[in-house]
Amino acid sequence: MISKLLQERPNLSVQIVNQYLCYAVVSAMAFGVPWRLGLKHWKWFTSNMGFNKYIFWLHGTLTFGLMWLCQPRNLTMIFGDDLDSLAILQCGMISLLAIVLWDFGFGIFSEQNLPMFILINCHHIGLFLAMFFGPGWRVDALVDTDESLRLILENEASLDTCIFGWLWMIHSFGFLLEIILPSVFGIKVVEGARSLSVDAIKHVYALGTVYFYHQYINYNFDKFFTYQTSSLLVMLFGRFVINGNWKNVDFLRRIEFPGFVIVVVDRVLGFHEKFCQRSVTLMVCLCVISLVYNVVFVEITPVPARFFSPEDNPELKKFLEEETDAVLGVSETAEKISAAKTKWEPMSGFILKWWDGKESDDGTKWAQKYPVHFALAHLPGDRENIENFINLLDKIGEKALDQPMTDFNDYVPLILCSYQYNYECILILLKKGADPYKTSKDHKTPIQSGLKDPWRLSATGKPGTLGFSDGFWERFNAICLKKSPPKVLSRQEKFYEIVKQF
Repeated sequence: MISKLLQERPNLSVQIVNQYLCYAVVSAMAFGVPWRLGLKHWKWFTSNMGFNKYIFWLHGTLTFGLMWLCQPRNLTMIFGDDLDSLAILQCGMISLLAIVLWDFGFGIFSEQNLPMFILINCHHIGLFLAMFFGPGWRVDALVDTDESLRLILENEASLDTCIFGWLWMIHSFGFLLEIILPSVFGIKVVEGARSLSVDAIKHVYALGTVYFYHQYINYNFDKFFTYQTSSLLVMLFGRFVINGNWKNVDFLRRIEFPGFVIVVVDRVLGFHEKFCQRSVTLMVCLCVISLVYNVVFVEITPVPARFFSPEDNPELKKFLEEETDAVLGVSETAEKISAAKTKWEPMSGFILKWWDGKESDDGTKWAQKYPVHFALAHLPGDRENIENFINLLDKIGEKALDQPMTDFNDYVPLILCSYQYNYECILILLKKGADPYKTSKDHKTPIQSGLKDPWRLSATGKPGTLGFSDGFWERFNAICLKKSPPKVLSRQEKFYEIVKQF
């Protein structure tokens, strides 16, 4: 078959060779080949390229830009009609896009966390599946085709570009907040800060995403599993599941994920409605049933009516002293401690880069304004770091224990225990009387973070662990409840508590 095509159209051989080159580049990046071959030993690369916000910004802008340029219609319009040259150019742009999206070969998760490795690759590979298997992406797709077929192929490639470019644009959100809004509109907002402006932008973005879902999934009424829906589902599996984004990220939980479900239900059940009325009604009914079930039958994790510090709760003080060796992993093997530290290193690097450059409206660096919070971003195991942390708490006094980050959801230092890695400092804060039941503006508490361990970064990887002490937070909470029993909530109060979490 291929030989016959080559005889009929000689330039097709160049296209096939370039296509397999693209397969090779994408596969190499997906399996972390550059990382395994030596990039992980290059200190400059690991310190400057890993979790680099400027590379993240490139993800969104280059995804749309390079996909737009790779469309056969635009290739021929801009670069001429030599199909051999266009095939080489298209291969180069697709390869460049793969290299950028995989952070130039930074593959820390390829060796340490298999589920994370799979989810990240699904998130990346989705758009390449569309470009590899979409008939409208071949450089010869528009040659010798009638007008109606040409229009269909052009629309398919254009729709691929729009939806994947839009989905990846969330990675350039920081560019919008830090560069575009301040310089063009004079609006200064901080990415990650709790503000109506930031929330509004994200939720409007999510509405636009649902619109693209509807257009994309309903493009072909005759068949559901086309190359388009298959590539989109692969990408969204990574987008929604990684780090529990579908429930932990506000705009995904409130709009994008339920919107996607509504669109899929509308398509699968054959409604094909412009506004998905029946699918929306069905979703609302299911939400009401779920809410009623949770209010009537599901118990909310009880918390004490009042927190008593170790000084006022002898049993809690004794527990913290007795668990110190278990938390620090005194009896654990050096290999196990080293393996846990290796798991934390990339997250520590990410957090330190996140702190870098963050400042308040008055120009004060967050690291200076919130030194206790910042100290928790460092890895454990450094005795000098621990001593400096103790001295810092003694210097600032009691107010340091529960100081809220007014620039960031009123997070107290202990709320960062959701990242779990600096368990030594967390233990010190608890011993000194820091309150793990303080509620932030986004209705999170340190005790919830400890019990759930959403990032699975505790030493053992089990929720409720602190350091190497399994079940630490459950036992901590039980002791606090013994001293101060929880307030019994009425169903109305329970309803409000559940709604607040949304």
